[in-house]
Amino acid sequence: MRCPSCNKFPSLDTGDPEGDIEGVEFDAESHHLTVHVSARLPVTSSCCGDEVKEGNYQCQAEADPDMKCQCDEFEADIEEITGTDRMETKDRRGKPINNPRFMRHMYGVEGRVAYSCECGATKGVAEFADEMQASAMDELV
Repeated sequence: MRCPSCNKFPSLDTGDPEGDIEGVEFDAESHHLTVHVSARLPVTSSCCGDEVKEGNYQCQAEADPDMKCQCDEFEADIEEITGTDRMETKDRRGKPINNPRFMRHMYGVEGRVAYSCECGATKGVAEFADEMQASAMDELV
C-alpha cells in the first residue's frame, strides 16, 4: 500500500484508538450488566503519519456486579483503551508458520469500562477486547 502524501511504500503503525459507549443494559433479575462499546483504530503510514486504513469494532464488556442497592439504571465511561497488533504464527492445526508471507496480521482494541449505578453505591470495572485481520479493515486511500 502506498502513502497518499509521498507515494512511498512505508511500514504501517497503529494510531490512537477512539471509543464511545453505545449503550448500557442491566438485567435486574440475573444482575447481569452489558456495556456496548464502539471503537475505531486507525492505521497510519510511518513516513507521513497519514491514515491509510481503519478498523471499526463493536465490543461488549460484561460484568455481574455485587448489588448494594436497588438501582436499575447504570452509567458507564471508558477508563482505558489501547490498540493491539500481533501476527498469527500458528496455523489452524497448531503447526508453526515459518514463512511470514502466510502469517495473518491481526489488529485489535482492548480496554476497560468503569460503571456505576445512579446512586453511586455499586461500582466496578469490566474489560472488553476485539480484533480483526488486517485485510478486513477499511482502506481510506
